[in-house]
Amino acid sequence: MVLIGEDGEPITEPHREGLLYCKSDNLFIGYEGDEEAYQSACWGDGYITVGDVAYFDQDGFYYICDRAKDMIVSGGVNVYPAEVETVLDRCPGVGESAVFGIPDDKWGEVIHAVIVRELGEASPTESEVIDHCRKFMAAYKVPRSIEFAGDLPRTAVGKIRKAELRQRHWAAVGRRI
Repeated sequence: MVLIGEDGEPITEPHREGLLYCKSDNLFIGYEGDEEAYQSACWGDGYITVGDVAYFDQDGFYYICDRAKDMIVSGGVNVYPAEVETVLDRCPGVGESAVFGIPDDKWGEVIHAVIVRELGEASPTESEVIDHCRKFMAAYKVPRSIEFAGDLPRTAVGKIRKAELRQRHWAAVGRRI
């Protein structure tokens, strides 16, 4: 396995996130009819990625922390939704969250969060959630907008359908997700 940084070079120091590539004689991933997509998933001599963002610790153990396709690029800075969701989910009264980028004329994308409030707990307001985030992360990672929902759309196996949540925001600018 190898982690590749944004500069296209292998990551050699622990706790730095990068795109995870694997190499195996038994591994075959292809994109039927899309050679360009296949080539963009390859690196070096036989390494290939499925789009997982990971890091390794000082003992060499790897940890998957997000998906590259979910990454938000705001003002040229990469923000991984999983990091923001971890902070949001620790906010009192937040049951769960989904974070994604929405269009913005100045920044390209800004961070948006959909939050399901925890049952039986005090209901946090948008400003309380944002204040909580400001205590635990850099300003550029704090959601610019928040909406509250009764639940989050899920696949049959329980994964949050972020594309469905994103779609209505991006449809306004004529882009399908």
